[in-house]
Amino acid sequence: MANEDEVREVFSDRRWTIMGALLGTSTAILLVHSLEPDKAPSLQRDIGLGIIASTLPFMVVYCALHLYARENEERMLLSELHRLSSLSVVCQLIAYGSMLGILTLWYGISDIVGPLIIAASLVAFLTVRYVLYTSTSPRQGLEMFSQRSSQ
Repeated sequence: MANEDEVREVFSDRRWTIMGALLGTSTAILLVHSLEPDKAPSLQRDIGLGIIASTLPFMVVYCALHLYARENEERMLLSELHRLSSLSVVCQLIAYGSMLGILTLWYGISDIVGPLIIAASLVAFLTVRYVLYTSTSPRQGLEMFSQRSSQ
């Protein structure tokens, strides 16, 4: 049997909150764009909305898995937790793809806004990767940064 801590580690409140925010944002974007279907029709808009729409079922499945696991944490077998964990990771990865759809939509706002969104997204991604890479030791991260800048 899986214990409560193992279930809460796999299905944490933080992941639940992120997925809920992503689900709400994606739903709102689809709703707003469906209210004005003839306003600025373009292939880029259709691709962006298509990406967002195709990721919604995975967000919903993740939420259902999360609720199931948290409600049944006292009775869940370890093998079942591992299967649900693998499935939830797949759902999360596909659901995060909705951000590509949002970027696609926002890229078409203007000639200035689009490239700035892409540049800011790359900087944010690299910053998160840097922090995750150096999170094992705060001193190690500072040393690694100073070594790179002195070379």
